Amino acid sequence: MKTAGKDQETLNSIVLCGDNSYSDKMLVTIKSIMAHNRNVAIYVINTDIPQEWFISIRKRLQLLHSDIIDVKIEKPDWEHFKTAFHINQTAFYRYLIPQYVPADKALYLDSDLIVTNDISHLFKLDIDDYYIAAVENRTFKKGFNAGVMLINLKKWRAENITEELIQLTYKKHDEVATADQSIMNMRFGANWYRLNPTYNFQIGADKNLIFYKHYDQIAPLHKLPVVLHYLMDYKPWNHYNKGRLRDIWWQYYDMDWSQIIAYNSDHLNQERRLDVLIVTATDQLAHIEELLSALPYVNFHIFTWVVMSDKMLNLQRYENCKLYPASMQIIMEELFDSCDIFLGINLPNEVDQTLSQIKAMGKPIFAFSSTAKDKLGYSQIFDSVEEMASTIDSFKTIDYYIYDPH
Repeated sequence: MKTAGKDQETLNSIVLCGDNSYSDKMLVTIKSIMAHNRNVAIYVINTDIPQEWFISIRKRLQLLHSDIIDVKIEKPDWEHFKTAFHINQTAFYRYLIPQYVPADKALYLDSDLIVTNDISHLFKLDIDDYYIAAVENRTFKKGFNAGVMLINLKKWRAENITEELIQLTYKKHDEVATADQSIMNMRFGANWYRLNPTYNFQIGADKNLIFYKHYDQIAPLHKLPVVLHYLMDYKPWNHYNKGRLRDIWWQYYDMDWSQIIAYNSDHLNQERRLDVLIVTATDQLAHIEELLSALPYVNFHIFTWVVMSDKMLNLQRYENCKLYPASMQIIMEELFDSCDIFLGINLPNEVDQTLSQIKAMGKPIFAFSSTAKDKLGYSQIFDSVEEMASTIDSFKTIDYYIYDPH
Protein backbone atom coordinates (compact mmCIF):
# COMPACT_ATOMS: atom_id res chain seq x y z
CA MET A 1 0.00 0.00 0.00
CA LYS A 2 1.27 3.48 -0.83
CA THR A 3 0.57 6.30 1.59
CA ALA A 4 0.75 10.00 0.81
CA GLY A 5 3.42 9.31 -1.78
CA LYS A 6 5.65 7.39 0.62
CA ASP A 7 6.37 3.69 1.10
CA GLN A 8 5.72 2.33 4.57
CA GLU A 9 9.41 1.42 4.77
CA THR A 10 10.33 5.13 4.71
CA LEU A 11 8.05 5.92 7.65
CA ASN A 12 8.92 5.54 11.31
CA SER A 13 7.27 2.34 12.53
CA ILE A 14 5.13 2.46 15.67
CA VAL A 15 3.36 -0.64 16.97
CA LEU A 16 0.28 -1.08 19.18
CA CYS A 17 -1.27 -4.37 20.28
CA GLY A 18 -4.81 -4.89 21.53
CA ASP A 19 -8.34 -6.05 20.92
CA ASN A 20 -11.62 -4.38 20.07
CA SER A 21 -12.58 -3.90 23.73
CA TYR A 22 -9.63 -1.50 24.06
CA SER A 23 -9.87 0.20 20.66
CA ASP A 24 -11.32 3.41 22.13
CA LYS A 25 -8.29 3.79 24.43
CA MET A 26 -6.00 2.91 21.49
CA LEU A 27 -7.56 5.72 19.48
CA VAL A 28 -6.61 8.27 22.17
CA THR A 29 -3.02 7.02 22.03
CA ILE A 30 -3.03 7.36 18.23
CA LYS A 31 -4.43 10.89 18.42
CA SER A 32 -1.70 11.89 20.84
CA ILE A 33 0.99 10.45 18.57
CA MET A 34 -0.34 12.29 15.53
CA ALA A 35 -0.79 15.58 17.37
CA HIS A 36 3.01 15.86 17.53
CA ASN A 37 4.40 13.55 14.83
CA ARG A 38 4.24 13.03 11.09
CA ASN A 39 5.62 10.40 8.70
CA VAL A 40 4.74 7.38 10.81
CA ALA A 41 3.35 3.95 10.03
CA ILE A 42 1.23 2.66 12.92
CA TYR A 43 0.93 -1.13 12.99
CA VAL A 44 -1.92 -2.49 15.12
CA ILE A 45 -1.58 -6.20 15.92
CA ASN A 46 -5.05 -7.53 16.70
CA THR A 47 -7.55 -10.32 16.11
CA ASP A 48 -10.92 -8.56 16.12
CA ILE A 49 -10.84 -4.79 15.51
CA PRO A 50 -13.31 -3.96 12.71
CA GLN A 51 -12.08 -3.02 9.27
CA GLU A 52 -14.11 0.19 9.41
CA TRP A 53 -12.10 1.41 12.42
CA PHE A 54 -8.92 1.27 10.35
CA ILE A 55 -10.51 2.84 7.27
CA SER A 56 -11.74 5.79 9.33
CA ILE A 57 -8.36 6.44 10.92
CA ARG A 58 -6.40 5.87 7.70
CA LYS A 59 -8.31 8.69 5.98
CA ARG A 60 -6.99 11.10 8.59
CA LEU A 61 -3.47 9.73 8.75
CA GLN A 62 -2.97 9.93 5.00
CA LEU A 63 -3.39 13.69 5.30
CA LEU A 64 -0.50 13.62 7.76
CA HIS A 65 1.88 11.66 5.47
CA SER A 66 1.26 8.61 7.63
CA ASP A 67 -0.55 5.29 7.61
CA ILE A 68 -2.19 2.72 9.86
CA ILE A 69 -1.77 -0.98 9.11
CA ASP A 70 -4.28 -3.62 10.23
CA VAL A 71 -2.15 -6.59 11.29
CA LYS A 72 -4.75 -9.34 11.70
CA ILE A 73 -3.43 -12.51 13.30
CA GLU A 74 -4.99 -15.79 14.27
CA LYS A 75 -5.44 -15.88 18.01
CA PRO A 76 -2.38 -17.72 19.37
CA ASP A 77 -2.89 -20.72 21.62
CA TRP A 78 -1.60 -18.81 24.64
CA GLU A 79 -4.74 -18.63 26.76
CA HIS A 80 -3.06 -20.64 29.51
CA PHE A 81 -0.21 -18.13 29.82
CA LYS A 82 -0.44 -16.48 33.22
CA THR A 83 -1.07 -12.72 33.15
CA ALA A 84 -1.87 -10.21 35.93
CA PHE A 85 -4.97 -8.28 36.98
CA HIS A 86 -4.02 -5.31 34.76
CA ILE A 87 -2.63 -7.34 31.82
CA ASN A 88 -4.54 -9.35 29.22
CA GLN A 89 -3.39 -11.89 26.67
CA THR A 90 -2.79 -9.31 23.94
CA ALA A 91 0.38 -8.24 25.77
CA PHE A 92 2.05 -11.38 24.42
CA TYR A 93 1.44 -10.16 20.85
CA ARG A 94 4.57 -8.02 21.36
CA TYR A 95 6.60 -11.15 20.74
CA LEU A 96 5.32 -11.19 17.15
CA ILE A 97 6.33 -7.68 16.11
CA PRO A 98 9.44 -8.74 14.09
CA GLN A 99 7.26 -11.00 11.94
CA TYR A 100 4.90 -8.23 10.83
CA VAL A 101 6.95 -5.01 10.79
CA PRO A 102 9.56 -4.94 8.00
CA ALA A 103 11.67 -2.12 9.48
CA ASP A 104 14.94 -2.60 11.37
CA LYS A 105 13.54 -0.68 14.35
CA ALA A 106 10.03 -0.19 15.71
CA LEU A 107 8.67 1.75 18.65
CA TYR A 108 6.19 -0.31 20.64
CA LEU A 109 3.67 1.66 22.76
CA ASP A 110 1.07 0.45 25.24
CA SER A 111 -2.45 1.77 24.70
CA ASP A 112 -2.84 3.23 28.19
CA LEU A 113 -0.44 6.05 27.46
CA ILE A 114 -0.30 9.31 25.58
CA VAL A 115 2.49 11.05 23.70
CA THR A 116 2.87 14.77 24.41
CA ASN A 117 5.70 15.75 22.07
CA ASP A 118 7.79 14.80 19.04
CA ILE A 119 9.32 11.31 19.39
CA SER A 120 10.89 10.99 15.93
CA HIS A 121 14.42 11.42 17.34
CA LEU A 122 14.10 8.09 19.18
CA PHE A 123 14.39 6.29 15.85
CA LYS A 124 17.87 7.78 15.39
CA LEU A 125 19.25 6.14 18.54
CA ASP A 126 22.06 3.65 17.96
CA ILE A 127 20.81 0.46 19.61
CA ASP A 128 22.64 -2.00 17.34
CA ASP A 129 24.16 -3.79 20.34
CA TYR A 130 20.93 -3.91 22.35
CA TYR A 131 17.67 -5.83 22.07
CA ILE A 132 15.58 -2.82 23.07
CA ALA A 133 15.72 0.71 24.44
CA ALA A 134 13.39 1.22 27.38
CA VAL A 135 12.85 2.98 30.73
CA GLU A 136 13.49 1.44 34.12
CA ASN A 137 10.45 -0.01 35.88
CA ARG A 138 9.45 2.56 38.49
CA THR A 139 7.50 0.33 40.87
CA PHE A 140 10.31 -1.95 41.99
CA LYS A 141 13.37 -0.32 40.37
CA LYS A 142 14.21 -3.64 38.74
CA GLY A 143 14.49 -4.21 35.02
CA PHE A 144 12.62 -2.26 32.36
CA ASN A 145 8.99 -1.41 31.84
CA ALA A 146 7.76 -2.88 28.54
CA GLY A 147 5.10 -0.21 27.90
CA VAL A 148 7.51 1.78 25.71
CA MET A 149 10.18 -0.13 23.81
CA LEU A 150 12.30 0.86 20.84
CA ILE A 151 12.87 -2.65 19.49
CA ASN A 152 15.92 -3.73 17.50
CA LEU A 153 13.94 -5.88 15.06
CA LYS A 154 17.02 -6.73 13.02
CA LYS A 155 18.73 -8.24 16.07
CA TRP A 156 15.54 -10.04 17.14
CA ARG A 157 15.23 -11.68 13.73
CA ALA A 158 18.91 -12.60 13.54
CA GLU A 159 18.77 -14.31 16.94
CA ASN A 160 15.24 -15.74 16.60
CA ILE A 161 14.18 -13.87 19.75
CA THR A 162 10.45 -14.33 19.07
CA GLU A 163 10.68 -18.10 19.30
CA GLU A 164 12.99 -17.91 22.33
CA LEU A 165 10.50 -15.70 24.19
CA ILE A 166 7.58 -18.00 23.36
CA GLN A 167 9.45 -21.08 24.56
CA LEU A 168 10.64 -19.31 27.70
CA THR A 169 7.04 -18.28 28.42
CA TYR A 170 5.86 -21.88 28.16
CA LYS A 171 8.45 -22.83 30.78
CA LYS A 172 8.27 -19.84 33.15
CA HIS A 173 4.89 -18.11 32.87
CA ASP A 174 3.70 -19.55 36.20
CA GLU A 175 6.75 -18.17 37.98
CA VAL A 176 6.62 -14.50 36.92
CA ALA A 177 4.58 -11.52 38.12
CA THR A 178 4.15 -9.35 35.04
CA ALA A 179 3.63 -11.75 32.12
CA ASP A 180 5.67 -11.00 29.00
CA GLN A 181 7.44 -8.05 30.64
CA SER A 182 8.97 -10.42 33.19
CA ILE A 183 9.87 -12.90 30.47
CA MET A 184 11.62 -10.27 28.36
CA ASN A 185 13.52 -8.98 31.38
CA MET A 186 14.56 -12.55 32.12
CA ARG A 187 15.80 -13.10 28.55
CA PHE A 188 17.50 -9.74 27.93
CA GLY A 189 19.06 -9.28 31.37
CA ALA A 190 21.16 -6.12 31.33
CA ASN A 191 21.34 -5.95 27.52
CA TRP A 192 18.95 -3.04 27.06
CA TYR A 193 19.54 0.64 26.38
CA ARG A 194 18.35 2.93 29.17
CA LEU A 195 16.10 5.77 28.05
CA ASN A 196 15.41 8.93 30.03
CA PRO A 197 12.29 8.42 32.23
CA THR A 198 10.49 11.17 30.31
CA TYR A 199 9.88 8.62 27.53
CA ASN A 200 7.84 6.39 29.83
CA PHE A 201 6.76 8.40 32.84
CA GLN A 202 4.89 5.73 34.77
CA ILE A 203 2.32 7.93 36.45
CA GLY A 204 0.22 4.92 37.45
CA ALA A 205 3.02 3.65 39.70
CA ASP A 206 2.28 6.34 42.29
CA LYS A 207 -0.28 4.16 44.07
CA ASN A 208 2.10 1.24 44.59
CA LEU A 209 4.97 3.46 45.68
CA ILE A 210 2.76 5.03 48.33
CA PHE A 211 1.41 1.64 49.45
CA TYR A 212 4.96 0.36 49.97
CA LYS A 213 6.00 3.71 51.54
CA HIS A 214 8.57 4.44 48.83
CA TYR A 215 7.75 8.14 48.98
CA ASP A 216 11.22 9.15 47.79
CA GLN A 217 10.56 7.37 44.47
CA ILE A 218 7.46 9.41 43.60
CA ALA A 219 8.87 11.53 40.79
CA PRO A 220 8.04 15.25 40.94
CA LEU A 221 6.84 16.92 37.77
CA HIS A 222 8.73 20.04 36.76
CA LYS A 223 7.66 19.70 33.13
CA LEU A 224 5.27 17.53 31.19
CA PRO A 225 6.92 14.18 30.26
CA VAL A 226 7.11 13.17 26.61
CA VAL A 227 5.18 9.95 27.28
CA LEU A 228 2.63 9.64 30.10
CA HIS A 229 1.95 6.01 31.01
CA TYR A 230 -1.17 5.36 33.11
CA LEU A 231 -0.14 1.83 33.98
CA MET A 232 -1.70 -0.65 36.44
CA ASP A 233 -5.22 0.20 37.64
CA TYR A 234 -4.68 3.96 37.84
CA LYS A 235 -6.49 4.65 34.56
CA PRO A 236 -7.68 8.19 33.78
CA TRP A 237 -10.98 6.90 32.36
CA ASN A 238 -11.99 5.44 35.74
CA HIS A 239 -14.63 7.30 37.72
CA TYR A 240 -12.66 9.47 40.12
CA ASN A 241 -9.52 11.62 40.07
CA LYS A 242 -7.19 9.38 42.03
CA GLY A 243 -4.08 9.85 39.93
CA ARG A 244 -1.98 12.68 38.60
CA LEU A 245 -2.42 14.19 35.12
CA ARG A 246 -5.77 12.54 34.47
CA ASP A 247 -6.90 15.71 32.68
CA ILE A 248 -4.15 15.45 30.05
CA TRP A 249 -5.52 12.10 28.82
CA TRP A 250 -9.01 13.61 28.49
CA GLN A 251 -7.66 16.56 26.51
CA TYR A 252 -6.45 14.14 23.86
CA TYR A 253 -9.66 12.11 24.08
CA ASP A 254 -11.59 15.28 23.31
CA MET A 255 -9.26 16.41 20.52
CA ASP A 256 -10.90 16.57 17.12
CA TRP A 257 -9.09 15.25 14.06
CA SER A 258 -9.45 18.65 12.41
CA GLN A 259 -7.27 20.11 15.17
CA ILE A 260 -4.63 17.45 14.63
CA ILE A 261 -4.62 17.83 10.85
CA ALA A 262 -4.40 21.62 11.06
CA TYR A 263 -1.70 21.46 13.70
CA ASN A 264 1.58 22.78 12.29
CA SER A 265 3.32 24.41 15.24
CA ASP A 266 5.11 23.21 18.35
CA HIS A 267 2.10 23.55 20.62
CA LEU A 268 -1.68 23.59 20.60
CA ASN A 269 -2.66 26.95 22.03
CA GLN A 270 -5.75 27.01 24.19
CA GLU A 271 -7.35 29.54 26.49
CA ARG A 272 -6.52 28.86 30.08
CA ARG A 273 -9.29 28.42 32.60
CA LEU A 274 -8.93 29.64 36.14
CA ASP A 275 -8.24 26.88 38.65
CA VAL A 276 -9.74 27.17 42.12
CA LEU A 277 -8.71 24.80 44.92
CA ILE A 278 -10.61 23.65 48.00
CA VAL A 279 -8.98 21.32 50.55
CA THR A 280 -11.46 19.78 52.93
CA ALA A 281 -12.18 16.91 55.29
CA THR A 282 -15.92 17.54 55.22
CA ASP A 283 -18.76 17.81 52.72
CA GLN A 284 -19.96 21.04 54.37
CA LEU A 285 -18.82 23.61 51.80
CA ALA A 286 -20.63 26.92 51.95
CA HIS A 287 -22.44 27.88 48.73
CA ILE A 288 -20.42 25.46 46.62
CA GLU A 289 -23.22 24.64 44.18
CA GLU A 290 -24.04 28.30 43.70
CA LEU A 291 -20.40 29.01 42.86
CA LEU A 292 -20.23 26.07 40.46
CA SER A 293 -23.33 27.31 38.67
CA ALA A 294 -22.25 30.95 38.59
CA LEU A 295 -18.75 30.19 37.24
CA PRO A 296 -19.11 27.40 34.63
CA TYR A 297 -15.76 28.29 32.99
CA VAL A 298 -13.78 28.07 36.23
CA ASN A 299 -12.36 24.68 37.30
CA PHE A 300 -13.10 23.87 40.94
CA HIS A 301 -10.71 21.25 42.35
CA ILE A 302 -11.90 19.68 45.62
CA PHE A 303 -9.22 17.66 47.40
CA THR A 304 -9.59 15.46 50.46
CA TRP A 305 -7.53 12.77 52.18
CA VAL A 306 -10.67 10.89 53.19
CA VAL A 307 -13.43 9.02 51.38
CA MET A 308 -16.03 11.42 50.01
CA SER A 309 -19.69 11.25 50.94
CA ASP A 310 -22.39 10.73 48.32
CA LYS A 311 -23.29 14.39 48.74
CA MET A 312 -19.80 15.40 47.68
CA LEU A 313 -19.54 12.82 44.88
CA ASN A 314 -22.78 14.10 43.39
CA LEU A 315 -21.04 17.40 42.65
CA GLN A 316 -19.58 15.65 39.61
CA ARG A 317 -22.76 16.49 37.78
CA TYR A 318 -21.12 19.90 37.35
CA GLU A 319 -18.57 19.57 34.56
CA ASN A 320 -16.33 22.21 36.11
CA CYS A 321 -16.00 20.26 39.38
CA LYS A 322 -12.96 17.96 39.72
CA LEU A 323 -12.94 15.67 42.74
CA TYR A 324 -9.91 14.08 44.39
CA PRO A 325 -11.27 11.62 46.99
CA ALA A 326 -8.94 9.80 49.40
CA SER A 327 -6.09 11.30 47.42
CA MET A 328 -2.32 11.64 47.84
CA GLN A 329 -0.07 14.34 49.30
CA ILE A 330 1.84 14.74 46.04
CA ILE A 331 -1.41 15.51 44.17
CA MET A 332 -2.31 18.16 46.76
CA GLU A 333 1.13 19.76 46.34
CA GLU A 334 0.70 19.86 42.57
CA LEU A 335 -2.75 21.42 43.00
CA PHE A 336 -1.18 24.04 45.26
CA ASP A 337 1.25 24.87 42.47
CA SER A 338 -1.34 24.99 39.69
CA CYS A 339 -4.25 26.72 41.41
CA ASP A 340 -4.93 30.42 40.91
CA ILE A 341 -7.20 30.92 43.93
CA PHE A 342 -7.70 29.02 47.18
CA LEU A 343 -11.20 28.94 48.65
CA GLY A 344 -11.62 28.65 52.40
CA ILE A 345 -15.30 27.80 52.36
CA ASN A 346 -15.26 24.81 54.74
CA LEU A 347 -17.76 25.35 57.52
CA PRO A 348 -15.44 23.71 60.11
CA ASN A 349 -12.20 25.46 60.98
CA GLU A 350 -9.53 25.89 58.32
CA VAL A 351 -6.05 24.49 58.93
CA ASP A 352 -3.67 27.41 59.49
CA GLN A 353 -0.75 25.39 58.11
CA THR A 354 -2.52 24.96 54.76
CA LEU A 355 -3.37 28.65 54.60
CA SER A 356 0.20 29.62 55.48
CA GLN A 357 1.53 27.45 52.65
CA ILE A 358 -0.89 28.96 50.13
CA LYS A 359 -0.13 32.49 51.31
CA ALA A 360 3.63 31.87 51.03
CA MET A 361 3.08 30.91 47.39
CA GLY A 362 1.43 34.26 46.71
CA LYS A 363 -1.99 32.78 45.98
CA PRO A 364 -5.13 34.70 46.98
CA ILE A 365 -7.38 33.11 49.61
CA PHE A 366 -11.08 33.80 49.47
CA ALA A 367 -13.60 32.99 52.20
CA PHE A 368 -17.09 33.91 53.30
CA SER A 369 -17.65 35.79 56.52
CA SER A 370 -19.26 32.61 57.84
CA THR A 371 -16.24 30.43 57.01
CA ALA A 372 -13.22 32.73 57.55
CA LYS A 373 -11.82 31.28 60.75
CA ASP A 374 -8.10 31.36 60.05
CA LYS A 375 -6.34 32.94 62.99
CA LEU A 376 -3.67 34.48 60.80
CA GLY A 377 -6.07 36.68 58.86
CA TYR A 378 -4.88 35.64 55.40
CA SER A 379 -8.34 35.42 53.81
CA GLN A 380 -10.12 38.03 51.75
CA ILE A 381 -13.64 38.05 53.16
CA PHE A 382 -16.90 38.16 51.17
CA ASP A 383 -20.41 38.59 52.48
CA SER A 384 -22.24 37.11 49.50
CA VAL A 385 -21.91 34.50 46.77
CA GLU A 386 -22.42 37.16 44.11
CA GLU A 387 -19.55 39.25 45.44
CA MET A 388 -17.12 36.30 45.54
CA ALA A 389 -18.19 35.00 42.13
CA SER A 390 -17.77 38.43 40.57
CA THR A 391 -14.25 38.77 42.01
CA ILE A 392 -13.22 35.32 40.79
CA ASP A 393 -14.68 36.07 37.37
CA SER A 394 -12.69 39.29 37.15
CA PHE A 395 -9.36 37.46 37.27
CA LYS A 396 -7.89 37.86 33.81
CA THR A 397 -7.27 34.57 31.99
CA ILE A 398 -4.17 34.12 29.91
CA ASP A 399 -3.23 31.98 26.93
CA TYR A 400 -1.08 28.97 27.69
CA TYR A 401 0.23 25.87 26.00
CA ILE A 402 -1.33 22.71 27.37
CA TYR A 403 1.15 20.46 25.63
CA ASP A 404 4.34 22.41 26.30
CA PRO A 405 6.72 20.04 28.14
CA HIS A 406 9.30 22.73 28.98
